Amino acid sequence: MTQPPPTLSARRWSVVAIAGAMGGYGLTLGLTHPLLSLILEDQGYSSTLIGLNSAATFVGVLASAPLIPPLVRRLGPSGTMMAAIGLTITMLLTLPLFANIWAWFGVRFVLGLGINTLFVVSDAWILEAASEKTRGRTIGFYASVIAGGFALGPVLVAMTGIEGWTPFVVAALILAVAVAPPMFLARRAAPDLGIGLPKGLFTMMAAAPTLMAAAFVIAFFETAATALFPVFGVQLGFSFGIAALIVAAVGAGEMAFQVPAGMLSDRFDRFRILFVCALVGFAGALAIPLVISIPILFWPLLFVWAGFIMSIYTVAVAQVGARFTGTELVTAISAISILYGAGGAAGPALTGVAMDVFGPNGLPWTLAVLCGGFAVLIAIRHREIFQRTG
Repeated sequence: MTQPPPTLSARRWSVVAIAGAMGGYGLTLGLTHPLLSLILEDQGYSSTLIGLNSAATFVGVLASAPLIPPLVRRLGPSGTMMAAIGLTITMLLTLPLFANIWAWFGVRFVLGLGINTLFVVSDAWILEAASEKTRGRTIGFYASVIAGGFALGPVLVAMTGIEGWTPFVVAALILAVAVAPPMFLARRAAPDLGIGLPKGLFTMMAAAPTLMAAAFVIAFFETAATALFPVFGVQLGFSFGIAALIVAAVGAGEMAFQVPAGMLSDRFDRFRILFVCALVGFAGALAIPLVISIPILFWPLLFVWAGFIMSIYTVAVAQVGARFTGTELVTAISAISILYGAGGAAGPALTGVAMDVFGPNGLPWTLAVLCGGFAVLIAIRHREIFQRTG
């Protein structure tokens, strides 16, 4: 039986629901990484162990990727997202219940299953609904919502402190109100993402290696920044509140840059934009240790630097939407989420080791290597970007 077309009201709720899901995804990462890292830092754990604990979320992301396409075919987009939001809220409330670093490895793994499902289905829903002419700015808008949630998380930490249940309960309530009711009302507007036979995940990775690498870079950056910038700040003598606000400054820059980046990606070669973003990421990371003691330079640098790096996500996802549709689109986003999970696991783990070996500057130095390597990959695989004009 053919499903009736969605009403105008359902389509409007669809916009609200996807924005809520994206913001909830960013909020969950933006809250849990700095909050749990600060708690563990206060308990005396090493940067390496803090980074490994943060990486557990992204091991869950990796594990969830092959499960999402069949889940979407069985439950539909809205049903899958409702299940994911329930799992995410449950895990947020489980974290303070079992306030133990060893228990957190397991809880954060399951949390990764929930938030990655939100990420994959939301991205596929947006890309399927967006037109080619406005795809970049549409993705830019939703990326700015992710960044807004990402920035709100550490602000909540600064407001509530790191003791007790309060930050976890507040985050769970925000997530429940922002996502569940709009998603229920938008269920008729969900696109059909379960038609056709998808390519395999690894075939999809081989088809778009630069876009897959972009997912690795963004996840590495986001998780290293959220988990270890607070530790970076504390080790340099900042208070817990100011250290958490470093992550908020990063999130604010990410939020501000995404719509302009998306608009540019609708007009210009996307791989050229990716190359510029990677170069700015490289240079900005090297500059951080030079300006850390100069607030008038440090805070604006964080803002601009993070905005360029996050734009890699917006531009890369817009390009994915230009290449794939339907079930292949879900599979492509799932494949991206595998690289995202790998980057998310590697980011805090490798950066934590670098900070233990080289001190606080191990964080920006590691991110410089990350962005520089991505720029080299683009230059090798897309040499034509240096030959085109306009």
